[in-house]
Amino acid sequence: MTSTPVQTKRGCPHKCIYCTYGIAEGSKYCLFTPESVVENVKQLVAGGFSEIEFVDNVFNSPYEHATAVCEALIKAHSGARLQNA
Repeated sequence: MTSTPVQTKRGCPHKCIYCTYGIAEGSKYCLFTPESVVENVKQLVAGGFSEIEFVDNVFNSPYEHATAVCEALIKAHSGARLQNA
């Protein structure tokens, strides 16, 4: 089964010379709340999309946000299966 893409934030402040994320999404993070990410994942699972892949440019930056999203997903028991890229 193909995984469904989910973003937990947009933008990137890192200014890597080879990357266009800062241009395409902005040079500051716009973080989605962990609760909104969980709700999005739950809606996808309810719609039959249980394979989830995070497609953020750098998922673990900022680290605290990534940790909060993971903890919220664990607590929610969403039924999603998270994929590695």
